[in-house]
Amino acid sequence: MEESFWQENGEWISAAITLVITFVLAYIVDRLVIGRATRVASRVSDTTISRAAQTRLRMIRRLVFVTIIVIGVGIALSQFDNLNKLANAVLASGAVLGLVLGFAAQKVLANPLAGIMLAITQPIRIGDKVTIEDETGRVEDLTLSHTFINTGDGRLVIVPNES
Repeated sequence: MEESFWQENGEWISAAITLVITFVLAYIVDRLVIGRATRVASRVSDTTISRAAQTRLRMIRRLVFVTIIVIGVGIALSQFDNLNKLANAVLASGAVLGLVLGFAAQKVLANPLAGIMLAITQPIRIGDKVTIEDETGRVEDLTLSHTFINTGDGRLVIVPNES
């Protein structure tokens, strides 16, 4: 008996629908966060949002967006039966895998964790004048992994948050 289109491609279609819904949901939540922050800021003061609040808001938005995307990708991948079997095998050896990944990802995870700490403690904010590694300029943007510094002479210096 011949399989129907859905039986042949159901996993792929379900995963694609899940990814589309994930990205739409992430975008909507991002817009809601921006709208809510703007309304709260306008009620609190007549001026625009402070630099400290801008920095925190930007980091929170990015964290929420990335979290929604990671969860959505995980749900999309769970649509595939073959990956479920692989996931069970990986979970069985999770402790060893966690140790190996922890050591391997030490440098990779250092920058995002430093970015979160920069957003919480705010030793620097967007618009601050800073000197890092003999480069002086104004902070243009703080992301989870890098800080962008405009030196004023047409250069944009990208500094890892870890440093």
